[in-house]
Amino acid sequence: MGVEVSAEFDLRGLRGEPISLFWSVVRPNGGERLSGRWRDHNLGFQLLPGSDHATGSKSFWVPLPKSRNGSFIIQASLMAKGAVALASAETEEFS
Repeated sequence: MGVEVSAEFDLRGLRGEPISLFWSVVRPNGGERLSGRWRDHNLGFQLLPGSDHATGSKSFWVPLPKSRNGSFIIQASLMAKGAVALASAETEEFS
């Protein structure tokens, strides 16, 4: 079981710079911390913009924790080389 997450991007001035989207799964409202790979920064996808203004969308799959009781949120961060955060977002709560 898992969920498909779609991310839209609008990148300017990053031609040839590697861009990565990382995700983690958390409980809503600061609830119980998840262990293992769900709280880590997992790679969703990577991009290498071919122009100074690159736009588009990309989807990635997130497996749900084995203990699927309750609700979850996926936190996603778009990062440039050198761990520079470009943007971050959270999904709506799901179970």
